[in-house]
Amino acid sequence: MSAGNLHVIVLAGGKGTRFWPLSTPNKPKQFLSLFDDRSLLLSAVERVRPLVGNDRIWISTDGELADLARTELADLPHEHFVIEPVARNTLPGIALACAQVRAVDPAAVVAVVCADHLIRDESGFRSLLASAAALAARHDCLITFGIRPTRPETGYGYIQFSEHTDDEGSFAAYGVQRFTEKPDLSLAEAFVREGHYLWNSGMFVWRLTSFFDALGLHQPELLDAVDSIADDPARLSETYPRIVGVSIDYGLMEKATNILVIPAEIGWDDVGSWESVWNVWQRDDDGNAVSATHEGLDTRDCLIFGGKRLIATVGLDSMIIVDTDDALLICPRERAQEVRALATRILARGKGE
Repeated sequence: MSAGNLHVIVLAGGKGTRFWPLSTPNKPKQFLSLFDDRSLLLSAVERVRPLVGNDRIWISTDGELADLARTELADLPHEHFVIEPVARNTLPGIALACAQVRAVDPAAVVAVVCADHLIRDESGFRSLLASAAALAARHDCLITFGIRPTRPETGYGYIQFSEHTDDEGSFAAYGVQRFTEKPDLSLAEAFVREGHYLWNSGMFVWRLTSFFDALGLHQPELLDAVDSIADDPARLSETYPRIVGVSIDYGLMEKATNILVIPAEIGWDDVGSWESVWNVWQRDDDGNAVSATHEGLDTRDCLIFGGKRLIATVGLDSMIIVDTDDALLICPRERAQEVRALATRILARGKGE
């Protein structure tokens, strides 16, 4: 398996508020160990390291998390940590990291992956990245990966794909008709029935030249700002905070016309909420996913997380219980996405940190 001149940018910013109270501003989700003894960030780096090595892995994060990331990944080159002075959503962060890669390898192909995803088939994922890199080297295109839906999920974005375009290795690429962000349940059910929709994984592959051409066409002010910083890195602290924050999907992918999507069967989950953890963790005979000292009576289909303190439950169904030293969360599993709004409110009051 050859990766050519592929570089990998790992997005490791974000506050992970949907995993409050375990995830906090000082140690957000990507630094937690939810599935084994490795943090999600370390897992993300280790799954691409056999493909590209340390010298072509880049970490994009913000200033508040930089020291934590460098400690976690002490074997990566110091200059491969791309630090945003302030968070400006995903597109500016990706553009800043791509500019840093461009400075050392202008002809590079870049993969953008996320620090907080679960990918069970790590070997298959590396094959996917290598094939997408070869495809990007042959086409002026922006490639994204889509996941075939297994349920009408309202917490994910969807990609409607069209005609078959190309093949690379065992992977087929398709044209993209449109992106839809987090539909309601009835629309998500329609997407799953229709069959030409994929979950948006939030991972991308492109040649740097293709990315910056698209950025100049659809976000010229952002390109000017990033080029200015690349010309004089001392301008970062002055220029970057003036950039308007925008997501990669809204700011670029939904506007560009040269998008390809590759359906990816890699055992993917974006670990977006406590509900997704319940979906992934092994469950007992009552459907409970437990990482705690727990004793339950008539308790079914719950996620229960805690420490040494006993959690005792009676007559609960489809609930989330997360007990930490600082706070206790109790909510229905079906409302797991609302934890983000609750955590934002609590943190704004200076509590629960």
